[in-house]
Amino acid sequence: MSALAGAHAQDGKSDAQNRGRDKPDSARGQDLPTGKQAAPGAAGAKVKVYRQISRERLEDILKDMGISFQKTPDLFSGTLYDFTRNNSRMRLQYFNGSDLHIDAVYTKIPLEDVNRWNRTARLSRAVLVAGPPESVSLEAELDCTGGVTDGMVRQFILNFDKEVLAFVKFWQSIESEEEVFQSASAERVEKIFKGLGFAFKKTQVKGVARFEFQRSTHKVQLHCHNAGAVLVLEAAFPKLSLEKINKYNYDRRYIRVALRQDAKGKDFTTLECYLDCQGGVTESIVRNFLTIYERELKDFERNFTEVSDD
Repeated sequence: MSALAGAHAQDGKSDAQNRGRDKPDSARGQDLPTGKQAAPGAAGAKVKVYRQISRERLEDILKDMGISFQKTPDLFSGTLYDFTRNNSRMRLQYFNGSDLHIDAVYTKIPLEDVNRWNRTARLSRAVLVAGPPESVSLEAELDCTGGVTDGMVRQFILNFDKEVLAFVKFWQSIESEEEVFQSASAERVEKIFKGLGFAFKKTQVKGVARFEFQRSTHKVQLHCHNAGAVLVLEAAFPKLSLEKINKYNYDRRYIRVALRQDAKGKDFTTLECYLDCQGGVTESIVRNFLTIYERELKDFERNFTEVSDD
């Protein structure tokens, strides 16, 4: 499994997605007077205009667009909606109905390239965000207090879809120079972990360096096999049937699930991902490998109850 494929999107609550902003606590006004409903955009049509869009209305729009989302309450922004579009993880933040903010987070690019994007972009902005780890946030905002319609909210999301597709191509075209290595030694991994701000426990098991750390709600282990030539990430879960394991593997791209046994012969499930360093990798590639796994781990945790055995 390659950690480069799908490298452009990060998941999880990031500084970029929760950056401090002063947001109005309430909207100004309610629905404007409306007439008979008509097709949006039709000549002379009258549709509802909101100065404060409700969560229920926003969720109906997302569902109408075929967007499957995870909803999370947030003290700062009110409500977070996480979903995937065009193979990028996106987050829509609902600020008390008066402001909608959408973003997608990518690995860091030089400030010169951030500015180069902002010189030509029409409907989004790119912002470099301090870490750890450092990242770049592609984002857009919709102010609802001047009046907003269902069609405007839909178009806001559709426009961001197009910006994401363009940004991914832009992001992939950026070239940089980094030190390449064919072995991620324990010392190098430790340096990367410290740079990411990970708290970890380092041990040696039969000559294999092992790092234990917490991501999301789960304990994760990273094993440095063959003196760091191959890195393996894994987390343990209760037993799944082989049929459900196979279905999960069939639906995934950068991850695998396997049924294993512990020393006492008890079955358990592992969520695994590996990176072969022998062809040459860099520190940013290893960091992205960790990011991809964290995203998959959160997705597995969210959906585990739907696929697990009774």
